[in-house]
Amino acid sequence: MSDSEEVKDMRLKGTTKIELTNVRTGKKETYKHENFVTEFAAEYFRECGALNTNPVGNLNDTYPLDTLFGGIMLFDTPIDAESDDTGRYTSPIYCPAGVKMTANASSDFAGNSSATELGQYNASESYANDHERSYVYDWDTNEGNGEIGCVCLTSQIGGYIGAGNATSETFDNTSKNVNLFDLRGTNPTNRTLTTTARDRLATMSVSRGQVALLEDSPATSFTNGRVVIKWYDAPISKLNPFISKLAFNDAAMTPRATQTINITPHVVSAARVLGGPGYILLVGSNTGNTSTGSVVYATQIDAQGNVTEKVYNIASTTNSIPLSGYYPMCGKIMLDNALYLGYKNTVSWTSYCVHSYIPTNGVTKDISYASGMAQGRALNALFGVYGGRIQLSDTAYYDPVLDKVLLTNSKQLTISQANSGAYTVPCFDSYHIYNPSSDRVTASQYPTISSLGMWRMPCNWLSTINNLDATVEKTADKTMKVTYTLTLQD
Repeated sequence: MSDSEEVKDMRLKGTTKIELTNVRTGKKETYKHENFVTEFAAEYFRECGALNTNPVGNLNDTYPLDTLFGGIMLFDTPIDAESDDTGRYTSPIYCPAGVKMTANASSDFAGNSSATELGQYNASESYANDHERSYVYDWDTNEGNGEIGCVCLTSQIGGYIGAGNATSETFDNTSKNVNLFDLRGTNPTNRTLTTTARDRLATMSVSRGQVALLEDSPATSFTNGRVVIKWYDAPISKLNPFISKLAFNDAAMTPRATQTINITPHVVSAARVLGGPGYILLVGSNTGNTSTGSVVYATQIDAQGNVTEKVYNIASTTNSIPLSGYYPMCGKIMLDNALYLGYKNTVSWTSYCVHSYIPTNGVTKDISYASGMAQGRALNALFGVYGGRIQLSDTAYYDPVLDKVLLTNSKQLTISQANSGAYTVPCFDSYHIYNPSSDRVTASQYPTISSLGMWRMPCNWLSTINNLDATVEKTADKTMKVTYTLTLQD
């Protein structure tokens, strides 16, 4: 049995103890509850590349458990959804939209911070042996205030980054240099996709070990009222020695599966194909962009082949998004039927990304985190939708339920890292990330397309979920201690 299989098959029991102590009266309130472990490990340890040089290279050598469970996040309401974005698991893997993070902490952080959500690790009271690990965290009177309805462990790095600082509305200023993809694994040597296939690349499936290309361009697919998706083998989870592992050329390959899906035909000036967990999305418009007065068509196809079609008459917009070219882009039809689109012109790496939220009334909302550059937290083109929350970059989310941009303690990738991994999109059946855009060649050229560069999932996942029997409130006259104990079961 491999190391990854042993971790996935581990039977862990978790217990939470919350202690609130009134600093004036000394009165202590104690709350205890048992948790359950999510299926994050099954996702994290899914085969993400036979050519990935070290699949567990990011795990702590001394205490691997700390890498996976050494962070904590406390939320204001229970997290009780019965599925995740991919439809593969029976509980959420990431914080859902509408849920606020009240407090967070990490087992490798014990400093002060401008983000009042962030607590401190109590190393003297924490302990570890060969079958049990107890994490103890403290929050002072000015830290972690608010309601607590759920306590979740997360990765060690994820505990520091958090799920968005909804109370302080700022980020940690202690210069702890970690980012949302610090546990991404080792990327293989760059592999390229033929130029003619660039605008037809729809998504990637980890379990199939395949990439999906449209048979026709997105614009032609709209015009014909037919989407033909072809799945081709790629060296992701297995290696076919008859196929080049460096130059992916669909013209020299036979598709393993073909899906033909009829859609409402529309005449468009330009269109793009996008993807994410459990869906493929085609977006086109009569003007080739999302400018005021344009008609935008969105057709979303889910993993079961079901089609959702929406038409948006753009009444007003702050930033028009072009629907031509190969620049990084992501999007999704959201649960409220709004269309989210994110776009980045990679010719200028220092320019902002544009993130638009288009409701059914066509009054587009610009949800870009435009103040990031001034704070040294420039936006790159890391896009995604997790649990209904939109990842604006590796430093911020937009929650459409709260209608709020939430900052995290993640630090922006450096310019060199952003150039090599600037456009990352979740796979079709996974939270793993594929990188269809490596580096631009010159300022006047489109980026090289690499459909086979793989990262692992964002590291602020929910390792455990512990919904309390009743909501607990942490107020400014109380300190808080949370003890979270994991025990290995026989």
